Amino acid sequence: MRTIYSLGIFALVAAAATTAKANLIINPALSSSVTPPTNLNLVYISNTLNSSALGGWTISKGTVDIVTSRYWQLPAGVLFSVDLIGTPNATGTGGIGGIQQIIEATEPGKQYLLTWDFSVNPERPTMPGTFDETVDTKVMKVTAFGEDGEELNSKTVSLAAGTRTRQNMQWIQDSLSFIADGITKIRFEALDPLNMPIGMTAANAYTGPVVANIGLDLQGGGDGPPDGGSVPEPASLAVLGLGGALLLRRRSRA
Repeated sequence: MRTIYSLGIFALVAAAATTAKANLIINPALSSSVTPPTNLNLVYISNTLNSSALGGWTISKGTVDIVTSRYWQLPAGVLFSVDLIGTPNATGTGGIGGIQQIIEATEPGKQYLLTWDFSVNPERPTMPGTFDETVDTKVMKVTAFGEDGEELNSKTVSLAAGTRTRQNMQWIQDSLSFIADGITKIRFEALDPLNMPIGMTAANAYTGPVVANIGLDLQGGGDGPPDGGSVPEPASLAVLGLGGALLLRRRSRA
């Protein structure tokens, strides 16, 4: 009988494993294949410069900067981030940029949850012709597009530097829910900053919204409500706990 109970526990473990969520994003950590300069610890990315440096992602517009944890504080366990307003003088193109990725694993009719960590670049550029951009408001749009290119859902978020510093980026966790209709395209893009200093334009912006730690998972098995749906992991753990209690009870009687 002990063998039977043990086999039951293994079956419960296997069942619980099937409910675990898997990140569908390629390179969710935003790691780079290019070693950044040691003085800046960032990599300039555009469609013409280091275009393959951000594996799994392509540039949707402008330029972006890949910034490492050696330059500023990142969420726990994270080594890379992307500033969606890249350094414009590095490529000769505008810095208002974006990144995107096509997800082939999303299934029609199932609900997914896109998650990310969000902050802003708190730097005050000191080069000639630059402005104190900590007084403006950074804007980022996150969009999920369906198989036909139509927008499934989107969110526009804005954030000011406030008291943020390179040592204390004050990261915020955010998310977007959508129902897939097949292959999905995910896009993170900077929009023109708000409340820009007098004389500054979007074309000479150097600092922008920063994103890190991106995830895409099934939400509540695909049939849950848009606000998050059911969470299978705790329920699975509860089942395992019940199975463990039954096993201990059986052994105590033996």
